Amino acid sequence: MKILASLVLFVVLFPALVFAEDPKACVYSFQCGQGFVCEAGECDRLDFQPTEGAEAMCGADRRCRIERMKRLNANRRQVQIAEDERIARARLAEIEAEKEGPQIRLDSPLSVDWRASRAGALGFAAGYTLTRSLKVEGQAFFWEGDYYGGNYRFYELNYLSLSGIYFTHGGPLAGYVSAGFMYGFGDSSGDFFSDSEEIVSHALDLQLGVDVQFERGFHTRLGIGYRPLIYHRAAISPGVYPPDAEDAFEDWHSDNVMLDVIFLVGWAF
Repeated sequence: MKILASLVLFVVLFPALVFAEDPKACVYSFQCGQGFVCEAGECDRLDFQPTEGAEAMCGADRRCRIERMKRLNANRRQVQIAEDERIARARLAEIEAEKEGPQIRLDSPLSVDWRASRAGALGFAAGYTLTRSLKVEGQAFFWEGDYYGGNYRFYELNYLSLSGIYFTHGGPLAGYVSAGFMYGFGDSSGDFFSDSEEIVSHALDLQLGVDVQFERGFHTRLGIGYRPLIYHRAAISPGVYPPDAEDAFEDWHSDNVMLDVIFLVGWAF
């Protein structure tokens, strides 16, 4: 009888002794705190066991089953809220995209064009679209022309330019403004009584106009350019800059290069 009583006492007290030594140790789920269940001899968070059934997790422990159901319902609500937020963000992005319209220049960002101008400058242009509204473009073109002012001069100049272009929107037809820098170099020749000159010039390159680009790649542009001189030199020999030669080039630039109409046609990729 004493042996039986001792055995019963051991069965009752042993779980409590184990639990006292190790707060995570358990035999039954009621020995764990709220939101925990007894799993493999240790208290474990209920949400760590999302795939186990109520019977395997809790057995006949009613409180454990209630906690399990609360946690499952909370998890379902969180999943549903996250899904609703994802759908709302996707729809908002669609609405914003519809407001902005097509992104044709971003879809085909690289453009290569043949270039001409009212004053006869011929060349090429290449550009790359960085954002919906911003593009960088470089141009190389050749310009020649006559000047009649005192002595006759014939100018042959090469120009390189680099500009940033801003488009009003991303559709096929967009207005644009651009600002950049233009570098010119070449020479001029005159009549039998004047020396040839080496020409160097720096100028701003400001433009505005209309740019057209279709989904299949065709690209064209029509704009007006304004190019005030920043610096220029006309040398008949190293270090020799006749004032009349520099004045003549400035007059020629004002008449031919300062204000011009520019036309581009090409393809975007």
